[in-house]
Amino acid sequence: MNQKLSIPWPSGFKGLIISLACSLLIACGSESGTTVGEEQTPNIPEVQEPDDNTPDTPDTPDTPDTPLLTCEANSLPGRSVWSAQCTNCHGANNEGGAYGPVSILDRSAMISYTTSFMPKNDATKCDENCSTQVTDYLLAFDAENCGTSSAPNELFGTRPLSQTLYSASFNLASRLPTQAEVALVQENGMSGLNGVLDSLMEEDAFAERIMEIYGDLVQVEQFSPNHEHSENILGISFSEAGVGRWYDEVGDRDYNDHVAVIRSHVREPLQLVKHVVKENMDFREILTADYTMVNNLNRFTYEPYSTDNFNFKDLGEYQPLKTSARPQVGILGTVAFTHKYQTTTANRNRKRALAVFNMFLDTNIRNLGGEVVAAADLEEATNVLTDSACKGCHVIMDPVASAFKNYNNEGQYSANRSWHDEMAKPGLAHVSQPDNSSQEPLEWVAEQIANDPRFATATVRTIFEGLFGQDVVRLSADSLPEQVALYEIQQAYLQPWAKLLITSNYNLRTVVKAMISSDYYQADSLNQDEFAKYINHLNADQKSYVEERIGGSTRILTPEMLARKIGLMTDGLVWGYGNSLYKGYLDPINVSDGVGVLYGGIDFKDNTQRLRDINGFMLAIQERMSYDIACEATTTDFAKSGSERLFFDNVDLSKEPKDQAADMKALLVDMTWTLWGQTLNSNSEEITTAYDLLLAIYAQNASDNPNSYACNNTRNDGRHLKMALAGVMSYLLSDYRFNNL
Repeated sequence: MNQKLSIPWPSGFKGLIISLACSLLIACGSESGTTVGEEQTPNIPEVQEPDDNTPDTPDTPDTPDTPLLTCEANSLPGRSVWSAQCTNCHGANNEGGAYGPVSILDRSAMISYTTSFMPKNDATKCDENCSTQVTDYLLAFDAENCGTSSAPNELFGTRPLSQTLYSASFNLASRLPTQAEVALVQENGMSGLNGVLDSLMEEDAFAERIMEIYGDLVQVEQFSPNHEHSENILGISFSEAGVGRWYDEVGDRDYNDHVAVIRSHVREPLQLVKHVVKENMDFREILTADYTMVNNLNRFTYEPYSTDNFNFKDLGEYQPLKTSARPQVGILGTVAFTHKYQTTTANRNRKRALAVFNMFLDTNIRNLGGEVVAAADLEEATNVLTDSACKGCHVIMDPVASAFKNYNNEGQYSANRSWHDEMAKPGLAHVSQPDNSSQEPLEWVAEQIANDPRFATATVRTIFEGLFGQDVVRLSADSLPEQVALYEIQQAYLQPWAKLLITSNYNLRTVVKAMISSDYYQADSLNQDEFAKYINHLNADQKSYVEERIGGSTRILTPEMLARKIGLMTDGLVWGYGNSLYKGYLDPINVSDGVGVLYGGIDFKDNTQRLRDINGFMLAIQERMSYDIACEATTTDFAKSGSERLFFDNVDLSKEPKDQAADMKALLVDMTWTLWGQTLNSNSEEITTAYDLLLAIYAQNASDNPNSYACNNTRNDGRHLKMALAGVMSYLLSDYRFNNL
């Protein structure tokens, strides 16, 4: 049950206003609320006193008006008001956000106060009718105990567990399931799947997958070694390597060596994520770690050592390193993070604070309202602290900005750097770092962030978007009804997962297992009766919008995932134009020279948002890929001995396909499992279509000039059947099921 702030009822109207202001706006005590009956001394902000002629309210509260206690609070009109205008400050389920949770002591007073003062950035957005709606919604929400509800029951019909196993194996560990794993799931159902998931998450590939997901979030991987100015990306030079000194014996290195060192620094925050996941540590460690991650290249910029005959191209294994060269504060204290999110004298670290709130506190400050002003000089930068239109956001953002006060505009650290007296003290949620604290400000604030409930919410959002391939809705005052409905469905799953992360002592594997085991991930159909509870108030187009964006079985592969899947089918072939479809985290990111960006990918520089829906360019790329890869996969597989083949272990090249029809259809059943993750019957429509295509291609090849083959590597014994199989392979690769999970 959500803990709500409860303060003893004071006497007089002034006391009523103070209590309402404290419970509605300010997290008195802890941000997530306090236990009922717990004594505390609220840090109450200055509240304008009423006119002296205004009569006091009686010592006891008014009898509350009868609220609209409907069976389902979420069907009330106040729900959409709350979602659009209140969630950023008070949380999706009134659990607390930028401010604390709302506790209603009196309905009439709540309506009056909300009409006069809410939302904080622009009180004109919610008139008396709006205030009444949101008040009645909150009363009904509390009466039904909605905040503790779990994920909806049977919102989705689910696909066979074998398909979930296939999807999870590739999604989590970048491989296909083994025969033993398939048998385990067939024999034991969900318990067998959970056992396989435990094993998958023990593999290094799982840690690398989570690292990849956080790469999308943190966006530090933003340069190519061919970039003209890459040597300046972290402020590292051969005379001063950002945080340490290059010893004289290192001498001058060529350009590529320098880039390799920079690249190692860039990957420190991502390698920290990988380390935390691989070691199954408390996931808050990504923000609170008092060490950084180093390999052979960036290590000596912290602690110089002899590099005689050192191979700069040998990245080596990343290992934790504690160093006094620079405070180590998880991701936030890395050179890569502070340099990526640079600031200016006027901006005063607010760009960094904005990134922190968005990435790790699930709060988009810009959605709180008001106008974003680019301060061009110090006078304007100071004015935002007192401007009523700006103060609502800055009172939230600026304490986190001050946490970075010892980092200059480019991200280099210097202890006790001078700071602006008018800026807020380092802190979070109206709790400031104590004056007698000896901790580095960023270290103190990072601990507050890691223990804030919103960190769990942000973590679950990041993992959900990475594994499910769907964007989590972030509501604002401009959100449409269908976006609100989609938000509510997503939150019905995300919020229990966030609570699970907290109760499991921030064990990420526990949450990932819950996600994969959910009907949302395994979805292949909708329970329309359950779905109607969320979308009955929408029109047909709005309902379609929601339906097209929920369920976990429709995600397209990212370029990185597609490249890995191609590699599985071809013994590691890298496919693409220019360079490749994607080069992994051990190689320079250079997708802009290949087809990765056209295939919906990102280059961390000009393209920073992945495409979630396939388009014409992507379809054309997949079609061309299917043609190229089919030839390579077929010839590579036939080059192996029968027992080592992935696809064609039981093919008799001396026979025509029609003379071994049963074996050919069994082969196609195996191929659709390997390529699509679906177990089909040999008489299914898909297998029949593929078999007919096999016969047609074989007949055409047999009558053609034997020296005119597009797939030239198949021109040897059994060439006609090999060509036919390559053609069927191309057909299966071009199907949407190959590039979907």
